[in-house]
Amino acid sequence: MWARDLKLRNFRNYAALELSLPPQGAVFLGENGQGKTNLLEAIYLALSGRPLRAGREKELIRWGEDTYLVRLEVEREEGESGVEVIGQLAGSKESGRRTVTVNGTRVPAQELPAFFSVVVFTPDHLELVKGSPGARRLFLDHLLGGASAYYRHQLLRYQRLLAQRNRLLKSAAGIPPPAGSELSRLAEPFTEAFIDTAARLLEKRVAALGRLEQAARAAYRSIKPGVPTAGPDGGGDLALKYEPAGMTIDGSEATYPASHREWREWLWRTWKEVQTREWQLGMSLLGPHRDDLIISADGVELRTYGSQGQQRSAVLALKLAEVLFLHEETGRWPVLLLDDVLSELDPGRRERFLEALPGEVQVIITSAEPELIRRVALRDRPVFSVSQGQVGVWAT
Repeated sequence: MWARDLKLRNFRNYAALELSLPPQGAVFLGENGQGKTNLLEAIYLALSGRPLRAGREKELIRWGEDTYLVRLEVEREEGESGVEVIGQLAGSKESGRRTVTVNGTRVPAQELPAFFSVVVFTPDHLELVKGSPGARRLFLDHLLGGASAYYRHQLLRYQRLLAQRNRLLKSAAGIPPPAGSELSRLAEPFTEAFIDTAARLLEKRVAALGRLEQAARAAYRSIKPGVPTAGPDGGGDLALKYEPAGMTIDGSEATYPASHREWREWLWRTWKEVQTREWQLGMSLLGPHRDDLIISADGVELRTYGSQGQQRSAVLALKLAEVLFLHEETGRWPVLLLDDVLSELDPGRRERFLEALPGEVQVIITSAEPELIRRVALRDRPVFSVSQGQVGVWAT
């Protein structure tokens, strides 16, 4: 799969743009603030239904306008597809609405992964290793949601149930209701549905983790310098360990429930231990929204003890694993977007990372450093210059 033709109208700092991209990808070169990341965001939005950077819809619209258009023609294994995203201001201009169509048919934005696959890597993704658990949960949800309609459906259901259940818990004003009271009876079906959906997500997350770890481990070995040793920065293996809230994981080998039924039973048992505190605090204390993914390499947990080199190598490895996982699950190679990340790497890691990319993947890169682009082998990808929302062929 590859993004072929991009058309923009009033998107970010682009008044109008029409651009064709080759199957192998391209490089966008320009100073910061000129619109390089905006191009990647347009492609990401068209393929995933999500903006690359969080914000309100009006922030995607060029200043002074009230609507934007992103249109992308995509070559897929099944044939050519056209996706169009239109954003409009609404009401007080503080809010907005977005419509998405694929081949002329309107689809929910969250269902675009049923048609397309995309992986993005920005400097902010270092938070995947060194940031909060929320960043790692989001990584898992985007990965599994991009590969499975079942997971996307269960995740949306879980998020709705979580919001409804938390509102109900807050209504107790910090005092657990008496057993058999109207509020207690009202909570029972919410809790039952909540635990059932949580068990489905946990089953899928843990089942996928072994395959993701295998691919990430191989990628980590290929990116890190030297040969595997036991030292803190001497190679070695990458390890992923899922840590559910309420479950104590001892050692590197964890034993998890093996099925949806077993996960549900474990959640019920654990919930009984925390239900009083949930009412007291007014929030759900158990479930996938509170879990973490522990990332280790070379025998150390990277969030706390990893060097910058180890952390960067781990994120690169996870992104390569994401590409391979999506291809295995969907049968199509995702488009890979790399936003100004090559400059963050030392020359050795940079070259090894680019060499490890599957040749079938379209790779679209941004950079602010002309000398870096001259030094890096980019597999004959064309280089475009970006300046003040204008794109042209780069003159070396």
